[in-house]
Amino acid sequence: MSALEQSPVPSRKARSPVSTTAVPRGSSKTRPCHLQRQANVYIRQSNPRQMVENGESLARQYALRDRAVDLGWPASNVVVIDQDLGLSGRGSEDRHGFQRLLADVAQDRVGLVLALEMSRLARNSRDWHNLFDLCAVRDVLLADEDGIYDPSDINDRLILGMKGIMSEMELHVMKLRLERGRRNKAERGELFHSVPWGYVLLPDGAVTLDPDEQVRAAVQRLFDAFLELGTAYAVVRDLRRHDVKLPRRDSAGQLAWRPATETIVSTALHHPLYAGAYSWGRRQTQTHVDPTGRMTESRHHCPSEEWTVLLHDRVAAYITWEQYQANQSLLLENQRRPTTKGTPGGGSALLAGLLYCGRCGRKMLVEYRTIRQGRYSCTRRRFAATDEVCGGLPARGLDELVTQQLLQALSPAAIELSLCAIEHASEQRRQHGTQLRQNLERATYEAKRAERQYQAVEPENRLVARTLEANWEAALKHQSAAQDACDRLEHEELIKLGAVERCVLEALSHDIPMLWHAPETTAGERKEMLRCLIERVEVTRSGTGQQTAVAIRWAGGFESRHELCRAVFAYKQLDNYEELLARLGALRGAGWRAPRIAEQLNAEGFRTPKQRGAFTADVVRSLFPRLAGQAEGENASGPQPPQWSADALAERLGIRVKKLKDWVRCGWVQALERPFDGVWILHADERELKRLECRVALSRKGRHYPADLDGEPV
Repeated sequence: MSALEQSPVPSRKARSPVSTTAVPRGSSKTRPCHLQRQANVYIRQSNPRQMVENGESLARQYALRDRAVDLGWPASNVVVIDQDLGLSGRGSEDRHGFQRLLADVAQDRVGLVLALEMSRLARNSRDWHNLFDLCAVRDVLLADEDGIYDPSDINDRLILGMKGIMSEMELHVMKLRLERGRRNKAERGELFHSVPWGYVLLPDGAVTLDPDEQVRAAVQRLFDAFLELGTAYAVVRDLRRHDVKLPRRDSAGQLAWRPATETIVSTALHHPLYAGAYSWGRRQTQTHVDPTGRMTESRHHCPSEEWTVLLHDRVAAYITWEQYQANQSLLLENQRRPTTKGTPGGGSALLAGLLYCGRCGRKMLVEYRTIRQGRYSCTRRRFAATDEVCGGLPARGLDELVTQQLLQALSPAAIELSLCAIEHASEQRRQHGTQLRQNLERATYEAKRAERQYQAVEPENRLVARTLEANWEAALKHQSAAQDACDRLEHEELIKLGAVERCVLEALSHDIPMLWHAPETTAGERKEMLRCLIERVEVTRSGTGQQTAVAIRWAGGFESRHELCRAVFAYKQLDNYEELLARLGALRGAGWRAPRIAEQLNAEGFRTPKQRGAFTADVVRSLFPRLAGQAEGENASGPQPPQWSADALAERLGIRVKKLKDWVRCGWVQALERPFDGVWILHADERELKRLECRVALSRKGRHYPADLDGEPV
């Protein structure tokens, strides 16, 4: 071995204890088969900030080109891969330079892979072992500042494995150290990367209200508008209509004004800092693996109960915490989900978002055939794997029923009953509060008594002490439960009405029907009025579909039940069809004429199928043939040849029913409509059947019909 091979190359940092092999020119590990291939120098910095601030480290990495030349590789055969500058080594999905390195090694183009440290190549065990296993198969050397390693050698393989483990562990240790530092600062309420508009972050880390009075007024205007309008989009429209712009301060503290958008308004409404609360960990990170094996991260918002840190009254507030929680509940209710009402739209159907199917419990959606003709339909068949259909119903009749009940509830008599109910509820609440306070007083006494007993026992007497300690804990839990019950009762708002409020409420009850039916009142405003008193409506259809059970759940928990008589298409679909015919036959048998029968049927509550009007003399006369058909038992069996039903004759001729009905309309087939049920009866004896069969044969060949076949039926 030459003197050059024995002299170590000076290193720029301290030697690792495990690295006793220097990197000399012409090292014994480098063979001609390695020198015939290229040397790849892999360069990586973890983020763009390191590229700017740690320039010396970047220069050392580029100096590895000279290192490869010293090891015997020609300068023209040294390839620098620096595509991964600014990327972390914890994964390889986005590191195109690392993927290029793997491809070169797999294609047997590389004899040496150089990096400043092995951690530059990968900080993930999967990627690291994939690389040096591939290098072992292709006889590729790995080198860093400490030495040259042969992945096929057992000792070097052990060192490379340890370096890979240490690189991955170092990443997790650094991440854990930073995470714990952030969390410790957040638990003190001092971790602020930025603050929402309306606040300023002082140089000492304190957060205070924006000193600009106009900025504070804009924030307050936003929350007042949401309290009045109830939706973020309505707030945006209101701010834009009044040309109110929202402020924003850049990193230098300069103030700029921008038009209101739904994103800006929604972000402000969801931020707890406006309620004076400091929060950290409102969003959690989840890792997903797609079918190709690529891992992606997504962040989602968590409920306030799952936030990592939540500290109340840390900064000056624009709204109270109770108002913030009410805003969150309203924002959640505005979302269009199966369990929420959603925001009221401009459609004519009043119960959109409030109507549920009584059979399956799913929300019923609104389908509009025209602007004014809405229909409620159950979503069971659409979202469930079943062919069962709960059905639907027109919106007009149900809306009229609910509107009638709503206006009736707001009538002066109902208002008076509501006032009495409020007074009764106030008395019950007072009695309940007295009982809860007495329970709290007793629980407090028992807890103090258990504490005195525990303090009086000798510490050495553990058998007795453990029993008394358990009794004390049970007493404290009972006291805490009693205190929570009292607190809940105190936070419940009780409606208190004075003489002025009573007069206003009674006067309002006379104006509500006029306000409801006013042309200026929009459908959205009617829906908002309706939602103030009605929480939920359930409908359950009967077997025939005419009678529908309606359950209205009012605000406060009361539920009223009603029956809705729906419109049907034919008299036979009426639930009282047999009763109607029996009554009609009895009146006609008594010698009554059609006008008098119509008046009597209307007086007895009978209705036509469409539910659009009362019985008239003409309607009654049209029902007389049904009495004859019922007496003759027309439903006992179908028509027999030479009389055919449309389906039977179409099947006999081998054509579609639609085509046969077209022939009837053209007068080529003899047919009569039965007056009692509207069914068409077609006449076709043997001779007529032969003529129709000839028509069918000619129509299939596409030929014109002879004159004798185009004439009237025989």
